[in-house]
Amino acid sequence: MQDVSASRHPPPWEVVALVAQSLDPKTLAMASCVCKSWFSCFSTDHRWESICRAEFPSVSNLKLKDPSVPYRTLYSLGLSAAKRRRQVPPKPTLGLSDLMFAIEIVEAAPQSTSKVAHLLISGDELETTEHALFNFDVAFAQGVEVDDVERLKVVWNVVLRGWKGVFCLMECEGKVVAGGEGWFSAEAAAAGCCCREAAAGSGLTADLRLGFCRDDNGGGDEKKRKRDKMMKVVKVSMGLLSNASWRYACMDDGLRYLQHFL
Repeated sequence: MQDVSASRHPPPWEVVALVAQSLDPKTLAMASCVCKSWFSCFSTDHRWESICRAEFPSVSNLKLKDPSVPYRTLYSLGLSAAKRRRQVPPKPTLGLSDLMFAIEIVEAAPQSTSKVAHLLISGDELETTEHALFNFDVAFAQGVEVDDVERLKVVWNVVLRGWKGVFCLMECEGKVVAGGEGWFSAEAAAAGCCCREAAAGSGLTADLRLGFCRDDNGGGDEKKRKRDKMMKVVKVSMGLLSNASWRYACMDDGLRYLQHFL
């Protein structure tokens, strides 16, 4: 009769060593945690060297700088770095409905006395695009009056609902081109939490387009007609462009950026 106790003996080390050669990195790491003897078998440098060199060759070469570092440790470092590179950024806690967009339009001239136009657009009134891009079009049925001048200064502020915060996204000057359109763009400020150097940039450009309708209410002599000539803002297109692709950033990227400042 066969001795029962003999069947409970662990497999010979030769068998364990053969099995170790066919294990994937995850199973090999789990097996090394079973007991001290298995750790000694499954954690040897020669078992991990080929695995580490196959998946992370550049990381494996770090052993040339410090031969005491095990290949198992280098493989773990390479795996962690690869996972961080593929990590998806978290969803922004800020929503479009939490924001208001305040746009100020005035003549770009020192000590100008021209009419200042103020536009306040609530985020929850904006219609997003099909692919949820940070790009919005707003039409004004009645129009907002501004003086008919060649150069305009535009200030675009983003306000946190409840007046809890404000961030100046754009302040720049530009010309009103023939056809009644003004196009303004400026690189967005760098988020200080990522890089202290302003030269590094944010990778985003604030883009604002104004559509105008000219309204001549002058009448009478030429001077009065020129003085009273006005134009109206009838459309606003605003968004954040990616400097890398020169396409509009996705909604989450735009909200994550604004979240740094509000």
